[in-house]
Amino acid sequence: MIYFINVRNIPSEAKEVWFCVRSLQIYKKQPGVKYKHVSMLSPDLDLFLWARKKIDNYEWDSEAYTKYREEFTKQITNDATAMNVISYLQDIRKDKEHDIYLACYCVNFERCHLNILKEIINNV
Repeated sequence: MIYFINVRNIPSEAKEVWFCVRSLQIYKKQPGVKYKHVSMLSPDLDLFLWARKKIDNYEWDSEAYTKYREEFTKQITNDATAMNVISYLQDIRKDKEHDIYLACYCVNFERCHLNILKEIINNV
């Protein structure tokens, strides 16, 4: 199964965690956990900086998020490598024997790229 989480909330039972972020920050590795950095499932630098500026200027409203959603969806669906990873995740999303936790640093999941990835994985 696929779980979408904030890096601060990685459960103790997690055995495989994929960081869907541009760059990895410091995190405490746990023994027995497989970690993977999958930057191709994060916004490209330009989109990330655009969103960060909107957030910092208190302009991260529904209009900005709609634009972000459209651009990020276009970015992912036009990237063959990202779509190969999405395809893999689609194949195992209902596998009760294989859990993958997709993690990022966003505090608000409702306006996070992981929420968009969830929709892409479930709908493509």
